[in-house]
This record gives sequence, C-alpha cells and structure tokens, in this order.
Amino acid sequence: MKNYFQLKIALCLIIISCSTKLQAQDRVIEVTAIRNENKSVDFFYKKNMPGSYTIKIEFNGLTNTSAADHYEQVIEGNFGKLLTLRPTNKDLGISYGYKTSYAFGNSRPKVDSLFQYLLPFKKGAKITI
Repeated sequence: MKNYFQLKIALCLIIISCSTKLQAQDRVIEVTAIRNENKSVDFFYKKNMPGSYTIKIEFNGLTNTSAADHYEQVIEGNFGKLLTLRPTNKDLGISYGYKTSYAFGNSRPKVDSLFQYLLPFKKGAKITI
C-alpha cells in the first residue's frame, strides 16, 4: 500500500512537471539591424537590465563596406544606436552576417591616477603579488 501511494505521487509529479510551460532566459541585450533606403545598415540595441555592458559584434562575410570585422562598445542607456555600415559602392547593398556577445561592466575601464586606491592591509605591511 505504501509503495503504491509513493508511485502515485511520483507519477503525479512527473505529469505536472512535463506539462508546465518551459521558459527560456530572456536576452539582456537585443541587437537589431535595419537596412536604410540609401543601402546603409544601422545597428541598434535595447537593454532589458540596468547597468553598463560591453557589447561586441563580430561580422563575417562583409562585402561592399570598409568597416572592420569586429566592433566593441560600452553601452549605458536603455536603447540606442551602435553603428552604421555604409556601402563603398552606392549602387549595391551590403552583405553581412554577425554574432553578438556581451558582458556586464566595462571591459576597458580607465584608472584615475589622482584617486588613491586603498587595499585592506595594515599600513607598512609587505605584500607580495
């Protein structure tokens, strides 16, 4: 009787867990590309979480543009324009593929030489790094 009851509970848990809706994690930053009438391409971002992020775009198969094959920028606002690809030959469109990656924070922070950074050690202590 006890095993039968445990089997029923296990079966109910399996049925409930299988029928629940699976949810994927939302992307923190969404990048969209829009082709313009003058055959240039604008890249925009929309950020869904607060804070600064470093976003990287790597292009592959770039044709008809003199842009670099990678781009990196620190973004702080909730949305904005990242970059514009302009065609070298205005009669043809730009061909491209891209992938994006991002990391929280600034990947290249500037150190303030006038600010005194303190470490949690006693004054006069010898530290080896």
